[in-house]
Amino acid sequence: MSSRFDNAKSLIAQFKGADYVSGIGVIGEGGRLCAELGRRALLVRDRFPGAEAFLEPLAASLSAAGVDVASVAAGAGPNAPREDVLRIAEAVSAVKPEAVISFGGGSTIDAAKAACVLDAMGGPIDEYFGAGLVTKKLAETGAKLIPHLAIQTAASSSAHLTKYSNITDVKTGQKKLIVDEAIVPQRALFDYGVTFNAPASLTVDGALDGMSHVLEVLLGAVGKPYYGLMEKVAAEALDFVFGMTPRVVADPSDAEAREALGWATD
Repeated sequence: MSSRFDNAKSLIAQFKGADYVSGIGVIGEGGRLCAELGRRALLVRDRFPGAEAFLEPLAASLSAAGVDVASVAAGAGPNAPREDVLRIAEAVSAVKPEAVISFGGGSTIDAAKAACVLDAMGGPIDEYFGAGLVTKKLAETGAKLIPHLAIQTAASSSAHLTKYSNITDVKTGQKKLIVDEAIVPQRALFDYGVTFNAPASLTVDGALDGMSHVLEVLLGAVGKPYYGLMEKVAAEALDFVFGMTPRVVADPSDAEAREALGWATD
């Protein structure tokens, strides 16, 4: 299996290079990654069983790298409600950090992406729903987004690597997307060990969500020069999802299967 992990790692590296660190036991790399962005940070974090076991070594690595966590804000609710985005944006503006660290699942990471946009250029958030509108306004205003280190905690949406921010209006039940290269986190980290405490329902939902994203990316690459590479990525990812999800459900502590699902959903 190690050779397959090496192959998966090589495929991801072709897209993200050294800006992304993933694997089991890599949470200690958070300090180095954040220090490359700034030395004063706002931490936006989720709370879930087992989180502290990873936040403690993260805090130690940040301190060792000379990063001061100036403040901590609560992460977003499911599907990143716009109210949470506004709250996090207010925290960013109040703290004025050199970097934002999001520690959580896709909802918290997406909310942090959007919050950085609101901090830099103001709202309403509706101005940025669509494709390329953040980049356009950045060019018009000369504003800059605060650098973002996204630390993923769920094998699911790969929000830590993408140009998407999916925000929900809970009053209408409507989801809207910001689609922009400008909001891709400058650094990302996923210690797959954090998923070991995830319940079976979350694990299966995440695996299926990851599968849908794989197919979405593959179909979107049809006719593009990189389609051949995406075929390889999709084949490896889907094989991991179908082969490893039943193993994780049967044994949540199966480290090899957990790691495979992490690679697959990346």
